[in-house]
Amino acid sequence: MAVSASLPDPTADAVSGCSPDFKEIRRQGLKRFMFSLPPYVGGMFIVVTGVNLGLVDLANGLALCLAAALALTGFYLALRSGFAARTKDPLLAFAQVAFALCIVSAGYVVLGGLHKTVLLWLSVIIAYDMRRLPHLQVLAAVCICGLTMLLAISARVLWHLNGQGLVDEVPTLIMLAAVLPVLVVVSLQARRVRLRQVQQKTQMAQTLAQLHQLSIRDGLTGLYCRRHMDEILADELRRWKRTGQPFCVAILDVDLFKRVNDQFGHATGDVVLQKLSELGRQVFPDRSDALARWGGEEFLLLQPQRNQAQAVAALLQMRDEVHSHDWGQYAEGLQITFSAGVCEFRADATLDQVLEWADAALYRAKAAGRDRILTHDEPPAKVQSTTTAVNRCCALVGSVVEQARAAPLTSAPPPPVVTPPSVHQARDQCERPPNIGRRLFNWAFGHDPRLRIHLYMCLLASGVYAAGIAGVLLYSLPEQLVSQQQALWLVAHNLVGALVPVTLVRMGMTAQFRDPSCVLMQLSWAGLGAGVAYGIMPLCGPTSLQILCLCVVFGFSSLTPKEARYVGMAYIAALLTIIGVRAWVEPHGFSPRIEVLEVAMAGIVLWMLTLQSSNFSQTRERVRQERQALLLATDQLSQIMRHDPLTGLINRQAMQTMLERECVRQERSSRQFCLALIDLDHFKRINDGHGHQVGDEALVGFAKAAQALLRETDVISRWGGEEFLVLLVDTEPGPNGVLAMNRLREHVARQRFCPEQPDLRVTFSAGLAMVEPGEQVAVVLARADQALYAAKAAGRNLCVLAEAGALSERTRVVPTQAQTIGL
Repeated sequence: MAVSASLPDPTADAVSGCSPDFKEIRRQGLKRFMFSLPPYVGGMFIVVTGVNLGLVDLANGLALCLAAALALTGFYLALRSGFAARTKDPLLAFAQVAFALCIVSAGYVVLGGLHKTVLLWLSVIIAYDMRRLPHLQVLAAVCICGLTMLLAISARVLWHLNGQGLVDEVPTLIMLAAVLPVLVVVSLQARRVRLRQVQQKTQMAQTLAQLHQLSIRDGLTGLYCRRHMDEILADELRRWKRTGQPFCVAILDVDLFKRVNDQFGHATGDVVLQKLSELGRQVFPDRSDALARWGGEEFLLLQPQRNQAQAVAALLQMRDEVHSHDWGQYAEGLQITFSAGVCEFRADATLDQVLEWADAALYRAKAAGRDRILTHDEPPAKVQSTTTAVNRCCALVGSVVEQARAAPLTSAPPPPVVTPPSVHQARDQCERPPNIGRRLFNWAFGHDPRLRIHLYMCLLASGVYAAGIAGVLLYSLPEQLVSQQQALWLVAHNLVGALVPVTLVRMGMTAQFRDPSCVLMQLSWAGLGAGVAYGIMPLCGPTSLQILCLCVVFGFSSLTPKEARYVGMAYIAALLTIIGVRAWVEPHGFSPRIEVLEVAMAGIVLWMLTLQSSNFSQTRERVRQERQALLLATDQLSQIMRHDPLTGLINRQAMQTMLERECVRQERSSRQFCLALIDLDHFKRINDGHGHQVGDEALVGFAKAAQALLRETDVISRWGGEEFLVLLVDTEPGPNGVLAMNRLREHVARQRFCPEQPDLRVTFSAGLAMVEPGEQVAVVLARADQALYAAKAAGRNLCVLAEAGALSERTRVVPTQAQTIGL
């Protein structure tokens, strides 16, 4: 008769990865136990009332109440002492469910005239507890329920309690056959909703953490990004104003990094930046210093509470780490060094001035031979230069790069495409018609998985209607509890409920409804039938009440909170109305002792189920809202990971994926496309002469201008630093590709991206390459890169077309109109 109401259990913690401590587990267990007491108290009150009315034997009622009291005391002591917290079921959830099922079965045996009414509590147990149990424990609880109820029915049949035999237990057997599958399916659905909610919360927490990291850290190196570094510098400046403690800033730049990308590829360049950042974090951990990627191959280092000499000593330590690292493991002949400029903050300067002084020291270090560290107020002669071996390695890298530029590029023939035999076999299997069983299944349930889910719910309801028809034909009509006309009406009512919703759902007529499974319609129809059956068949009243409780549980799957409350209150109001009508119409046949008590128990159970249904509907709504929020956060995370944060264009990783997909499409349809690699001319001078802020404005302005002028089918991405890659779909480089680049070049040359610098003009050079069928993307990019360098060598602000074959023989320099006007 009782139920142990549930709160968050350890399974949710296991899903979310949390490990609550011993006290928290015990607190949850006790709180859960306290919520289980009111149903037990209500059940005992019903038993005591039945004893006073002479419906229940005094000894049986006292024994049942005493057993419940002793079990509850044992549960409380186990939870309070902490013994349960050390077991595999720290909240004793399954133990309380098993006990509740056993006490219901025992009540069915000993409660005399109330024995069938006690089955109402099965719905409460399933609705409150079994939805929080794992699947195996749900199946175990079902087995316990079925076994104990069969034993209880056998005991009543063998002992012939109250003169009843096997025929009188037929309705109970039919209801068990209908109730248990429905309750199990609904409990498993509720369990999935609960786990989905916990998983979504975990995913949301992880997504928000990733968004936070992406908002403060660079996606490639893992260092602080420039925007977050600006905030750190502002905080350090405020701290300096309060305490006066010194701090230094240093700007680091990888030497000859452009040549690294040109010679070894951008992938190797990324590895270099990542490894250099890792070495920097080892020397300058985040808990003391702050290292950020300032732009491209430049890094900014903030060293709090350090003077200029200490900052230089720390940078020298990092330089030693870079020298000792084996860079050849990433590419043969690769050697990396960096230059740095250091400046200590002074009271007579602003933060921007200090950054400019550090930047000036960096360029003096590069002009002095690279691989060295200079301070703002220190001449280059006082700093020891790097070893001649390192300089020779740098010179060797430069010579190799120049030789690679001048070397002819030959593209290897595409490998033959061999289709494995397994592909043909799989194709033959796909073309074979399905067997008869599969065709019948598809005909009955359709091909749409969403349609099948709604159809399964309708078939589950149809099973309950079928059980109702069996009860009328096998028990009510033979026992003359109803007339033939009433039996015909009940059978017809159940047939309509069993067939019409299934037909509507199978035909797809409800697919656009808010409730595709027609749950609310079925609950209204089933409630009408159960109410009429309760009115015309008083002896089958407990069965009709059980159907009403089952209907409320069935609504757990799709009703809104408002609909769940309306259904529960409508059922309770209908019961009160029916019992009032029966008391007025048939005063002599009305038994107030039994029927009023039955309705009272049914009203308590229906109200508890209604509250649980409403709460579960709210949980399902929260899960839906959390899912929408998770999708938005995931989409935002995807946008951040796929797009460059400065220009808003897609980044190189996303562009590479798009290029691979375009190559596959070319193999299928023979559609031609080409790539244009763009590099802004003299961009380093813009950063040096006007500052990084102006350089950023130039990059953003160029990106907007390119997006506005290119076709919607064309895709432009930021390839790295001041380089951009354009994918020209359905374009032949000769007549169309060069024309598009020329048009973009003239448009960019006319723009003024920086209003504060009206004399600043931005031009670019471009290399175009046609993508041949079967040609690897890396080869196409190499040809475009060589064409780009040919354009720069020819005077910049040019478009060079690289055809298939050797670049030195087939590369043509195409001057633009901008060149003729002296840009």
